[in-house]
Amino acid sequence: MKAFSLVEMLVSITILALISGAIYSTFVINQRSFQLGQEREEIIQNGRVILERLSRELRQARELVTSLPDTSDIENFPPPSEIFFQDGHLPILQEEKNPQGASNNTILLSTESSLIDDYYKGTFVEIISGQGQGEIKKIIEYKGTTKEATILGEWEETPNTGSVYRIDTSYLYVRYYLENNNLKRSITVYYFSGIPSNFAHWSSIPPEGQTLEELVLEELVLEDDIVGEFVSNLEFWGAPVINVLLELSNRENNVKIQTKIFGRNL
Repeated sequence: MKAFSLVEMLVSITILALISGAIYSTFVINQRSFQLGQEREEIIQNGRVILERLSRELRQARELVTSLPDTSDIENFPPPSEIFFQDGHLPILQEEKNPQGASNNTILLSTESSLIDDYYKGTFVEIISGQGQGEIKKIIEYKGTTKEATILGEWEETPNTGSVYRIDTSYLYVRYYLENNNLKRSITVYYFSGIPSNFAHWSSIPPEGQTLEELVLEELVLEDDIVGEFVSNLEFWGAPVINVLLELSNRENNVKIQTKIFGRNL
């Protein structure tokens, strides 16, 4: 039996090495393409989640605090990378009644008020006339059987049966902002200095000697308040149709998404 010569063996080994190298290179390229595809799909999905969350809240927004340019190319007025607006997801309650009574941190709502426990939780009660007029407090608990609403903080001047209260849901403000390539969300209220539980509208004029302050409500912010990751740029312009430009980057993947959101209440 005739054996292979040394030259033939070297040629065979070289060919085998070339074929193996080509196969390995193809495998690595395919793996890399697959990985990049997965990463791209991840940031696209992340962008969809971000825009869905933004769209849902901006559609319900009652008022924009952030001033937005009409277009994205106005000189000296670039589109902001954050947006601040009055929350509109809570139902608008139109209740103006006389209370049955009150204590330093509670108020007994009208006998006609809801029988459902915590029906008014998260809303605000404003004393619009009578004793305690001008005070605005957040309701943190409500008992439907007794009509007792517990407020955040205490009354400066306890309302009585001659006072008139109004249930309102318009004192919460939502902010979306960028931090370290993460899109974050926080809930804010305004209050007059020295009275952090007496909430006010963002454009309210404080009494003499006081200032209008912001307070982030930690109890209304999720433990993980990151809405989305990989956000490299975010821009807003226009109203009531708000244009949103979202750019996401992760390694070699860069995705740009633009959408329009109609603010129903703006």
